[in-house]
Amino acid sequence: MENEKNKISWMRAFRLNLRGYKIIAKMEPAFLPLQTLDSAIIALAPLVNLYMSALIINALAAGISELSEIFLYVGLAVAFNFAFAATQSLTQKKLTVIMNQAWRKNGIFMAEQFMELDFEQIEKSEVNAALADINAKSMATGAGLVALLFNYGPLVQASVGIVAALALLSGAILVGAPAAANFLTTGWATAILATLFVFLPFVSVYRQKYIRRANDIINAIGPDVNNAFGYYGEYIKDAAKDIRIFTQQSVINEIAVKRSSTHIWQKFFHLISREEGITTLANDLLACAAYLLIGLRALWGMYAIGSAVAYIGAARGLSSGISGFVNSVIRLKTNADFLPQVFEYLDLPKTKRLGTMHLKDCEHVVEFHDVSFKYPGAEKYALRNLSFKFHMGQKLAIVGQNGSGKTTTIKLLCRLYEPTEGRITLDGIDACEYDYDEYLSLFSAVFQDFATFGFTLGQNVACAEKYDETRAKKALADAGFEYPPSITQDLETPLLKDLSKEGVNLSGGESQKVAIARALYKDAPFILLDEPTAALDPESEFDVYFRINKISAAKSVVYISHRLASCRFCNDIIVFDEGRLVQNGSHEELLAREGGKYRELWNAQAQYYGESASG
Repeated sequence: MENEKNKISWMRAFRLNLRGYKIIAKMEPAFLPLQTLDSAIIALAPLVNLYMSALIINALAAGISELSEIFLYVGLAVAFNFAFAATQSLTQKKLTVIMNQAWRKNGIFMAEQFMELDFEQIEKSEVNAALADINAKSMATGAGLVALLFNYGPLVQASVGIVAALALLSGAILVGAPAAANFLTTGWATAILATLFVFLPFVSVYRQKYIRRANDIINAIGPDVNNAFGYYGEYIKDAAKDIRIFTQQSVINEIAVKRSSTHIWQKFFHLISREEGITTLANDLLACAAYLLIGLRALWGMYAIGSAVAYIGAARGLSSGISGFVNSVIRLKTNADFLPQVFEYLDLPKTKRLGTMHLKDCEHVVEFHDVSFKYPGAEKYALRNLSFKFHMGQKLAIVGQNGSGKTTTIKLLCRLYEPTEGRITLDGIDACEYDYDEYLSLFSAVFQDFATFGFTLGQNVACAEKYDETRAKKALADAGFEYPPSITQDLETPLLKDLSKEGVNLSGGESQKVAIARALYKDAPFILLDEPTAALDPESEFDVYFRINKISAAKSVVYISHRLASCRFCNDIIVFDEGRLVQNGSHEELLAREGGKYRELWNAQAQYYGESASG
């Protein structure tokens, strides 16, 4: 990370931050204009009040006989304050919501980018590691896009404050000849004070080294600490039985305390406190110098009493503004060190051909033409020279041992990956030519690593907020799902406890049947079942396959399993071994072939089915 920091020049940091703010403008269009307006008001309000107060005090000190001028100044002051307050009541209400939701919206934005990635990017370990690192740093230190949100307001406030303070102080410089001439009323004294103001940014830059060191500490340990505590939090929930049986409480507490690195956090706050001390000292010294010069000039008749009050306040505002501006700029520069990682993730290429051709209303036929596939970065082919076809209404079983290429075939069929060699056609046309979403509508799949969502049972089946209750119940019944006693609200019962304390945790077998019901609810022409019954016993597995076969007479069903219960329901069976198609035929034909891979697999599992090839 340190090497990367050294490469970030100020110009590159500017470009990175500019791109970040363009993303924020798209993510939350109202933020930048609202924050600009709100921060400008925060900077201007005290200086406007100072100026109006100076006019009122000067008018009173002059002893004017007409009160109309004083009433005018008072009225203007009230009007300005009312306008500022009214505007801020509108802007801050919206900004409070935006800022409180910043972490959530950033998380949603990153998740949306993840969902739009090509599937092959999602399966890369380095992509997942990068996303995890980005999220960890964002949660631990606020680095990344979120930091831009929180740094923008102070930057605008400081910038507007500097300009307004200089405008107000210009009167102190352009004033006429003083009543009493001495060194403090000359331009030399003004130049010395201006030099002090110019020197202040260098003090601010110097003190930033403490902020940098503090940030380096947190950036080094913060993500690990957050990850550790997040892991232990989940482990405590998921491993309650193990914790009690193996008395893991003490070791978890001991490791968690060590992971917290308490002494590191103490060092962090020590450095931050030192930085704040230097800032306060520099500002106070400059304020004292300004008070002394302006006060003495007022005493010697160079400034009216009201103007002196305004100039002192403006000097204080200028000091704070310069300090705040340098602070904001350097924080943005520091944050720029983390933006390249974010943008590298956002810039991951999307290479999938989406196609434009529409589906035809016909009996679809899918065919693999000498397809070979190698996973990105892998040396060995997962599939070699695969050729087969299947059509509407056909029941096809793909069998083989683990790692033989069964799941890879389904990923290629669903165009999650594209073939390395060869091609896949639908109705004689390359699958890449079809509109991608329309093509996917043909397939309803249950993968072995299916997901249960923290929504209601009905929403899990329909994958939608609103659903057809009758259709959802039928899909569950067809999948063999039997309502356990914990399902107390029928389809409205929430699943999992992530989003609801009343959520129900289903067993592995029940969850698999919900996943199968989800595939049936979609009612697609092709049903793809990739190890959908791994959590079921052989009898339950046979029952699920029997049900699916019964309700899918007009559909194509592809059963993928290393257990062979599904094969007796299929017209055709293809057998994989080490990425190659080694046999195909019906159950009876393959079972009759002595020395064949299918017969070998069947006999190895015959005890579960009550028969063997020889019995």
